[in-house]
Amino acid sequence: MFIGYLILTAVLVAGGLAITHPLRHSVGAWDEHVNSWFARHRDSAGNRLSGDFTFLADTHSIVVVAALAAVITLLLRRARLAVMLLVALATELTVFLTVNYAVGRPRPHVSHLGSTPSTYSWPSGHVAATLALYGGIALIMAAITVRPVPRAAAWLVAAFLVVCVALSRVYKGEHHPTDALAGLLLGVGALWVATRAIRAWQSAAGRAGRQG
Repeated sequence: MFIGYLILTAVLVAGGLAITHPLRHSVGAWDEHVNSWFARHRDSAGNRLSGDFTFLADTHSIVVVAALAAVITLLLRRARLAVMLLVALATELTVFLTVNYAVGRPRPHVSHLGSTPSTYSWPSGHVAATLALYGGIALIMAAITVRPVPRAAAWLVAAFLVVCVALSRVYKGEHHPTDALAGLLLGVGALWVATRAIRAWQSAAGRAGRQG
């Protein structure tokens, strides 16, 4: 798990420093252009929707949904799956905080809708947390049922929410497009670390059982 944290952190710090330094006049300029386009095309409906999806990805909402998912998973006697979800979210948070302050990328140079977090722009924690949570729930669903409809529905919900949250954060002027992409990478990486950790736990438990 710690090795996964180091790998994710190194990749995201390297990417963030590349965009804020050697690529700031190419990729960075494109980022600002996209943010400016969204800022010029805001309307009341977009403002409302972006606020709603941001609320779904806020810390309190993520914690509430994660707690409910973990409790339900425990009631189904799938403790390892509940731990997997919590490990994914813990990995996402620790890597996010490390990378965010190591890179220190400023927020986009457009007007921001709503309150702006005290953290920096790279990567998007809202996108990463949304993917880690709802992608984790989709993995849990895939593990507890073989029925294709609930499996597909869980992944479609996860994908829909991640895309909407990413667009909302760019629309509100809180993140550059590449910040949202970095958040996507962080969310995928956090799930990868969590699933690897659970597989290692299962292997260790299986060896202990055979030795016993």
